[in-house]
Amino acid sequence: MAHNYQLDLILPREKNESEAVELNLGNLLSDINFRDFYNYPGSFTTPPCTEGINWFVIKEIQTISQAQYDTFFRLWAGNATFAEGKGNNRVV
Repeated sequence: MAHNYQLDLILPREKNESEAVELNLGNLLSDINFRDFYNYPGSFTTPPCTEGINWFVIKEIQTISQAQYDTFFRLWAGNATFAEGKGNNRVV
């Protein structure tokens, strides 16, 4: 998997890090092909789970490195204090 250098700009290094960052969204999205995408109606996945949301998902998979994945897991998926231990998914 390829390391995503733009992701490094916004990915915190520690659980308690809340430093504001300046992000150039154009740089973050510059290599993405927006011509091919999926579109479907749905709802937000976190409370209040608002319905009537139009989702647009790009077809091209964006990669991250193993180190970036490990950081995500450590900060959120592997963190029982994040979202009451439920990750970022709403209750089924």
